[in-house]
Amino acid sequence: MEKTKREIISFNEDEMDDFSGTGPWKINGETYEYVTKYPVEYCDGEGTEVVVKRKSDSKYFIYCWSYYHDDYFFEPEFEEVKKKIITKEIYVWED
Repeated sequence: MEKTKREIISFNEDEMDDFSGTGPWKINGETYEYVTKYPVEYCDGEGTEVVVKRKSDSKYFIYCWSYYHDDYFFEPEFEEVKKKIITKEIYVWED
């Protein structure tokens, strides 16, 4: 079975005026809308991964920005991801 190739979108940093905001953003002629964000622990400093959805075909993409040594860092690239719904078992005491 052949794996599906992941779409990667590279762009100019100037095309995304506020990478830490909630969009929407117009990149390479396409509109991307904010979906969610969550902290990451695999980078130095404060890292955040942001999920966006391309309006034209509803594909999801992720990008990361970080804050380290009083400066923000951002790689102007979206990597395609797929939405996966999972359930988690927890234990609670409810009266």
